Amino acid sequence: MIRATLVLAILFAACAAPARAHPGQSLDLTAGIETYFDDNTLNYSAHQLEDLASGRHPYRFGVGSPGDLVFKPALGLLWQSDRDSDRRRALGASAAGEMYGRSVVANSGEYGVLWREGFRIGRLSLAYRRSPQEYLRRLSDADLAFLPSSQRYRDVAVDLHRVSAAWRQAVPRLSWIDLGYTFERRRYPGAFRERDSDLHRGTLAVGWERMPRGGRLALSAGLRKLDARAEDGDEPPGAVPDEPDLSDHALLLGASGGLDLGVAAGLGIAGEVEYDLESRGYDSDRPADDSHFGRQDLIQAVELALRIRSEGPWSARAFYRAQHNRARYGSTDTQESEIGGYRANQAGLALEWRRQVGSRGRPKGR
Repeated sequence: MIRATLVLAILFAACAAPARAHPGQSLDLTAGIETYFDDNTLNYSAHQLEDLASGRHPYRFGVGSPGDLVFKPALGLLWQSDRDSDRRRALGASAAGEMYGRSVVANSGEYGVLWREGFRIGRLSLAYRRSPQEYLRRLSDADLAFLPSSQRYRDVAVDLHRVSAAWRQAVPRLSWIDLGYTFERRRYPGAFRERDSDLHRGTLAVGWERMPRGGRLALSAGLRKLDARAEDGDEPPGAVPDEPDLSDHALLLGASGGLDLGVAAGLGIAGEVEYDLESRGYDSDRPADDSHFGRQDLIQAVELALRIRSEGPWSARAFYRAQHNRARYGSTDTQESEIGGYRANQAGLALEWRRQVGSRGRPKGR
């Protein structure tokens, strides 16, 4: 999957680059590689980490260790057109991969397209992305009744479709205000169809740019709602489904900012910081659903980064990210392989190369 999407994107770029550019148009090619170490790639809880380290349940976990080195290559192509003084259009296509040093079962890829239309009063963006095999983790499968209970586990990947829309507009005393909506459709293998779900997320963000010393600040708030199927259809008529219900609702808050730190050896250096908070409540009304009934999560994430820009096409970004999910349960702690409370840390480096591979200026007199 990863190789196929990257090869398609490379062929698309190679064919598009020499294509005839029309007046007022440009074609940009972007290539990047991000590598980082994640000490808990699958977000295991403290209890699950102890279980994994003990080796008592080798079938329960699809990885040999919680931490791994991750590589994420990416390739993108963006075509832009100045239709007139008040209009600007952009079309883009991209592909990316996610490859793990030891846990190859978690390798995945994604691809997407973008349409952006700029008007005098604002900008409209529409995007679609798909990840056909986004690895979740190894889950218990009750349908494997012919195996001992300690071996009834199966690696699970989700087919993820994401559609998003956003409107950004300049406003007085602010640089911009952004209103966004995202819809995700998640489809699981047949043995886990009760996890099929649709996610809705709406956000409102405001931003300040051109502050002293190149400072910039953004604040955001939003709501999230996940509706899960929560049944696999094999229950007798009138019976209460015994599958887990992943449905939830959440409040989202975020803040991010940056500051130019100066220039050294011809390189521009900037510092960045981001904080995200999510207060999530699960909607399961099944007391037997130990992992979700009465559960409340508080998810916090902090990221610190240092960005370096050259006068040429290269830029680099070093970052550290820490995430903590504090889960409180209505009954007992999360069971077996379900996602519970966890801590995860990432530290890495991202390199990006961007070059205009085609352009044509606007004709004189227009």
